Amino acid sequence: GVGHEINNPLGGLFNALDILKTHGEKPHARRGAIDLLDRGLRGIRDVVRSVLAAYRPEREPRDLLAADIEDLALLIAPEVKGRGIDLSWHNALPKEVAVPAFPVRQVVLNLLMNACRAVGNGGKVALVASVEGGLLRIEVDDSGPGMPANVVAFLDEKGAPGPMAGVGLGLWLARRMAAELGGAISAGPSPAGGARVRLSAPLRGAAGEMSDVA
Repeated sequence: GVGHEINNPLGGLFNALDILKTHGEKPHARRGAIDLLDRGLRGIRDVVRSVLAAYRPEREPRDLLAADIEDLALLIAPEVKGRGIDLSWHNALPKEVAVPAFPVRQVVLNLLMNACRAVGNGGKVALVASVEGGLLRIEVDDSGPGMPANVVAFLDEKGAPGPMAGVGLGLWLARRMAAELGGAISAGPSPAGGARVRLSAPLRGAAGEMSDVA
C-alpha cells in the first residue's frame, strides 16, 4: 500500500526535476518546480506518517490550497504525455479551502491516475474542482469503458469493507480517506462516455451539508 501511494506522484516529481534541468534559469519555471517538489515530498512524507501512525491525525495538518490541485496536473503529466491523453482542467477553488490537504490530494491523485489508465492512448480525462454550498466537490471524468457496477457499489459504500478483486488498493484507500473527511465518493456515467467519479467533502463547520451529496 505504501509503495502504491508513493509511486503515483514520483513521475511528477521527476518531471519537476527535468524542468529544473532544462529551464532552471527561468525564475518562474524554477519557482514552480521547487514548489511542486516541496509539496510532493511533503505529501510522500505524510503518506508514510499516516501508515506508521495507523491513520491517526497528522501532526502538522494544513488546509487545502488551490495550488495543491494544480500540483496534481503536473504529477500526472508523464502519464498524460505518454498516453497522448487530452486533459481538461478547471480548478475553480479559492486560494484556501477549509478541508485537510493531505487526504484530498491523495484521493484525487488516485482518481486521476485510475482515469488515465482507463482511457488508454488518446483518451480524454477532465477535472472540475469547486466549492458549492459548504461542500468541496471534485469531479474526474474519463472517456474509458465505464466503471463496473461492483466498483460503483464499492465506492458508494455498498460493497465490501476492504480491498476486493477488481477494485484495487488505491480505490479502497480513496474511499477510506473520503470517509475520514466526513465525505463520500460516488460514481456514475460521464458525458465523456466513460465514468464520472466525484469526491464530496464538507468544509470545516459545514458537516450538515453532506446530506446534499449526490
